[in-house]
Amino acid sequence: LIVDDTPDNLAELHHLLKELYRVKAARDGFRALEIAQMSPQPDLILLDLMMPEIDGFEVCKRLKLNPQTSHIPVVFYSASHRPEDEEQALQLGAVDYLAKPVAPGLVLARIATQLALKNAQQALQDSNRMLESSVREKTADLARMQDALLMVMALMAEARDPDANRHIRVTQQLV
Repeated sequence: LIVDDTPDNLAELHHLLKELYRVKAARDGFRALEIAQMSPQPDLILLDLMMPEIDGFEVCKRLKLNPQTSHIPVVFYSASHRPEDEEQALQLGAVDYLAKPVAPGLVLARIATQLALKNAQQALQDSNRMLESSVREKTADLARMQDALLMVMALMAEARDPDANRHIRVTQQLV
């Protein structure tokens, strides 16, 4: 998702990225916030800093506060070369900051890097979810086996001494 209030900037970035990516565009921050929640969600947001009504800082802040969009990487690009703007962008949760005019090769490299990082993080999260599920299943299996083992031990003891049946059942329940 490219967000910029200048049509020429949108057209230039769209032309640069359209061969490699599915590109969506927004001319203001409010529209960007809407698009970010639509399905399919953008994999990355290239966000201009200086826009009317709602600037890039506020858009980024709202994206990061919303659980539905907080995972989307935000790359700022701006005509501002002030270090404090870059610092604020990164503090708000942006993953990168590019100063305009942006070299096409640099934009492509930074986007590719951020998308690869996002894909790796997603793969790790998926792997962790599968591992957690497997651990839950194995734990449940172990509990069932433990119950079965206790039952077998109780039946064996009962077979040897019928009077101990009640005592063993109580002990089994306690265990």
